[in-house]
Amino acid sequence: MGIATRSGVLGVVLAVSFPALGDLPGVLDRVPANAGLTVTVSNLSVFHERVSGIARLLRLDQTEAGQSLRMAGLLLGTPGLDPQGSVALTILSGPDGSIDFDADDPPMAMLIPLRDFGAFVDTFNGVVDRQMASLEMMGEEVYLRDVGGGWGVLGPNRDLVASYDATPGKMASHRVRLGAVGGRVAAESTVVLTADIQVLAPMLSQAVDGFQSQMDMAAMMMGEQGAGLQSMAAMFESAVDELIRDGQVLMIGLGLGDQGISLDAAVQFRQGSESAGKLSGRGRAFELLGRVPNEPFLLAMSLDTSSPGMKAWLRQMSEMSAAMNPEQGEVFGFMDLNKFTDDQDATVFVIGNPPSVIGGTLFSRTVQYTECSNPRGMLDAVEKAVLAMNDQIAGPMTFKTDYTRNVIEIGGIKADAWSMSMRVDPADPEGQQVGPMLAMIFGAPLGPSGYYAPTRNGVVTTFTKNTAFLGEAIDAAQTGNGLNRNPVIARAAAHLPKDSAFQMYIGLREVHQHIGMFAALAGINLGEAPEQLGTVAAAASMSDGGVHARLYIPNALLDFGASLAQRFNSVEEAPPPRRGPRF
Repeated sequence: MGIATRSGVLGVVLAVSFPALGDLPGVLDRVPANAGLTVTVSNLSVFHERVSGIARLLRLDQTEAGQSLRMAGLLLGTPGLDPQGSVALTILSGPDGSIDFDADDPPMAMLIPLRDFGAFVDTFNGVVDRQMASLEMMGEEVYLRDVGGGWGVLGPNRDLVASYDATPGKMASHRVRLGAVGGRVAAESTVVLTADIQVLAPMLSQAVDGFQSQMDMAAMMMGEQGAGLQSMAAMFESAVDELIRDGQVLMIGLGLGDQGISLDAAVQFRQGSESAGKLSGRGRAFELLGRVPNEPFLLAMSLDTSSPGMKAWLRQMSEMSAAMNPEQGEVFGFMDLNKFTDDQDATVFVIGNPPSVIGGTLFSRTVQYTECSNPRGMLDAVEKAVLAMNDQIAGPMTFKTDYTRNVIEIGGIKADAWSMSMRVDPADPEGQQVGPMLAMIFGAPLGPSGYYAPTRNGVVTTFTKNTAFLGEAIDAAQTGNGLNRNPVIARAAAHLPKDSAFQMYIGLREVHQHIGMFAALAGINLGEAPEQLGTVAAAASMSDGGVHARLYIPNALLDFGASLAQRFNSVEEAPPPRRGPRF
């Protein structure tokens, strides 16, 4: 049985959450170098406060979960424990640098903050023998060693606790090990899981073997259509091999802040390695959002592909796409990754808030901006690809495409018009399913149409032939004063990694508006979303020799979701109306 189940104090420590702080947890100064797996909590009291706050938002404070949190709060008052201190749960690597995760009793111990070793021991009726105490917690015997400086080593294995290297002075080595990316995750989190990549290597290799076997089996069953699956497996194996070869640490964090929850995943590669060298660019995802109009949106995405690492990744994706479906390049033209040339350095795509998501207006406020060094040259390639798709057949659909140059001029910029419709064979059973869906999304044309306009540093694409909207899109692309000035996005971006190469935002009020329309048809009232509902945001950076991804969820969404659930539950639990006597 693991140590986490043996102590109420440890249960408090290992619960999941964390707010943003400012520096590495102080406990790392005592964590030994052979800690292959470490879970750190930066501040016990802050951790408990934030978990309790989220519980209140979710209306859980009066439930069994709330009762458990109140009990945890009492445990923080344990005499001798320092509730403002940081904590580290560690699993130590063996002499060969590996960890047997299947062992009944892994080499696990915890560093806990102490104000008074003796008072803490007395609370649990412990027996002290030369700075080593034997305690009983939740019916299990554990051992606590006073290592000085306000720290204690706690664990179920007496020999491990006695030999645990908790000498001070290790903070500098941990800063080097975590690197810039790992250090950022640790400093901005309250609870972080840190794993040595070499410790995980056997598990990663096993995962590759399993994935390879599944792909081989799937390819065999799919025949010619499964030829690309083996290529996918080979690419996955190559990526894992690179991770094992150059990877230093893997980190996962969960943050509970004043305004939202964040989930982090990051990998720091060894300084000087090939992988670290490819991950040196500074992403411009937030800045690039300024190249599209500032207006309400359902979805907004920005991808900076100018760095060597991102271009290498896109080439791999292009190769995998081509291997999995060699005919895709001919059928889907400029939407194929094979057409995503090195000349393109960024893409911004926004689905603005339409009047309705059905009836052909879903993409009426949709725009894309592609940054490239030769806008006219890109449009030449796009024109060729669009016209090449005409009369191409994919399943039950026949594509009808058109491209016309210089159909309109706005602000001195001549724009091209394009269209794509998908004719469906009504006799085809699959077409009978696809046709109504296309009609619902695109209306009678059964496909999108819009404009292409070359600007100074890129190309604007609209998915509707609305000249006023095209003018707004061109203005934003030229000035850069667009969606990055949206206050909803700016607030969320403050919680994302700086220098992100990728960012994505979901407009919660706008999405709620359209879901509410469908719900109303079923007689369900979802109510009005609050003005400050915010946006769910995601981002990824590829800089400082590492990869860092984060998902951010605003607390306002948790509060609003819980209020809806509470309202629906109260309706379901309400007693049926009484009926009067029938006379």
